[in-house]
Amino acid sequence: MRFLLPVCAVVLIGAGGPATAADEDALSIADQATMTPEQGGDWRVFAEGALRESMRRSTGAVLHGGRMSFDVRYDKVIAPGWRAVFADRLDMNRLYGSAGDGNVNTLKEAYLSWQVQPDRIADLGRINVRNGVATGYNPTDYFRTGALRSVVSLDPATLRENRQGSAMVRGQALWESGSVTGIYAPKLADQSNAGAYNLDLGATNQRDRWLVAASAKLSDKISPQFLLSGGTGQSAQVGFNLTGLLDDATVAYFEWSGGRSPSLLSQGLGSPDDSAFRNRVATGLTYTTASNVTFTAEYDYNGTGLDKGGWNALRRHDWTAVIGALPPRGRRKGARQRGRRISAGTRPCREGVGHLWLLNPTERTLEVYRLENGRWLELETYEGDGPVRAEPFDAVELP
Repeated sequence: MRFLLPVCAVVLIGAGGPATAADEDALSIADQATMTPEQGGDWRVFAEGALRESMRRSTGAVLHGGRMSFDVRYDKVIAPGWRAVFADRLDMNRLYGSAGDGNVNTLKEAYLSWQVQPDRIADLGRINVRNGVATGYNPTDYFRTGALRSVVSLDPATLRENRQGSAMVRGQALWESGSVTGIYAPKLADQSNAGAYNLDLGATNQRDRWLVAASAKLSDKISPQFLLSGGTGQSAQVGFNLTGLLDDATVAYFEWSGGRSPSLLSQGLGSPDDSAFRNRVATGLTYTTASNVTFTAEYDYNGTGLDKGGWNALRRHDWTAVIGALPPRGRRKGARQRGRRISAGTRPCREGVGHLWLLNPTERTLEVYRLENGRWLELETYEGDGPVRAEPFDAVELP
């Protein structure tokens, strides 16, 4: 804590002699002195530690663990018109009593920026593009898919900051009242890689993607942004952001995205495409008090999520009703369906899960998958009431 001691100066008129030339010169120098602003360094290093305690619901066993995180960022003008940016994060997780470690390295950003002209900028490399004006949910954050390798917080802002960027080329044109941005992110890999120190380009650059964004400043209080995004195997998505200053302490914001897309349930279970036009919305208010305490209220809506009936079924643990919301899969018997591959999430890979069973009580089917090279290979689909021999327990006949 810093304490400030008041100092009082008393000037006695007539107590001393007249000011000399040396005194006047000293005062003149003091008047001309300027304070040099302190410049930030090129490097920023951050370290964080955490302890963890959890309990397994099935056994009641108490688990203890810890985490150490190191975050580094380098941002420097390396030549006239050229800037280099590098950002990396290492999370070292330990769960005592478990074999192995949980190290996860995330290359967040690594790119070169070239200022072609004072109002023209070109960037090349891995860039963490974060679109959206909302706080808890960002419908226009089109480059978030596959970007998160390590979850260390529930704070949405922290998750957006800690994720890995996409490899891309980005161009920007700026003027006094607005800007235009164009992005192209090419396909660089077929699948993600959950290796602790892998660049994991397959997570962020698994297909070609593009984005065009235009921002404008209509006044000191209103700033809209329009976005158009798309990619291989994806319908174009239209986005809109708007912020407005209601008064000196209150900011209102609105974020929307719309376009044809499959439901989250369909994507998660690998079911047939059920794409339809779906809306996503986030809107709210942020109020800041005189003591810099901020309050935010936000409403979020995701049209790709479950409807009211689906959420009620989840609360009742009625998985049959949830799966029944999907379109018919038209499965045939036996091994005729083998060979289909679906994308594997990073969590099953890290936990060492090698097989996946999907049981549908309504259709009375069992689908068996094996994890191969980061993707789930479908082995068998069983129907009816007969006995089965399914990997990895194929040595035992299950009734």
